[in-house]
Amino acid sequence: ALAGAGVSFALGYLALSKANNLFVWHPILMTSGSVFLCTAAIDTVKRRKSMGKARAWMVQLHWFLMDAALIAMGLGLLAIYANKNKPLEKHFTTAHSWVGLTGLVLFVLNLLGGAATTLGPVLLCGKMKLLWKDVLHRTSGAMSYTCMVAAVLLGLYNKVVLMPEGWGGKFEIPVGWASPGKTWSYGNLGGERIVNYFMAATAVVYILAIFPVSHKAPKAKAS
Repeated sequence: ALAGAGVSFALGYLALSKANNLFVWHPILMTSGSVFLCTAAIDTVKRRKSMGKARAWMVQLHWFLMDAALIAMGLGLLAIYANKNKPLEKHFTTAHSWVGLTGLVLFVLNLLGGAATTLGPVLLCGKMKLLWKDVLHRTSGAMSYTCMVAAVLLGLYNKVVLMPEGWGGKFEIPVGWASPGKTWSYGNLGGERIVNYFMAATAVVYILAIFPVSHKAPKAKAS
């Protein structure tokens, strides 16, 4: 979580030092939502077993962080949509946007599913169910997180337009699609080396978040 916060803060600082406009808030908010807030939310769930009686509070913190991530990423999506000021069919034409939108849709569906599981029992017994396990919730959450981090990496690395004429036009993979460049990061963050550092740091944050770590509560000593 701290590593994700560091990546998000450093990216925001460097980006705003170059320009403060509507576009630049898209990567800032999206990175903050996915690399920082989502990572922190995952970390709270991984650590809940070591918290003893505070497990329910950790789950509530997980929920709060996910809501905050949704708000940040929603604002980031609005920022880029408003900045382009183009017809709807001209939006979401890049590999970066497709992967990011897939992750965001999965994120919203997973958040709604978690809310239903938590709040559903209120209708039956008047009490929330904060402690529960669901393989589908965990798997879809991991998939959405993977897509969102992948979208961050794609946005940093290059710009691959798959539908240059917009929706209704032809699909094509451009020549040099794997080459770096043609995106905001190289000019705003300080060049290719700095971009590579950000990509490596983001990948490390992802691995630390996804890799299973046991946080078991310490056993009480026998008297």
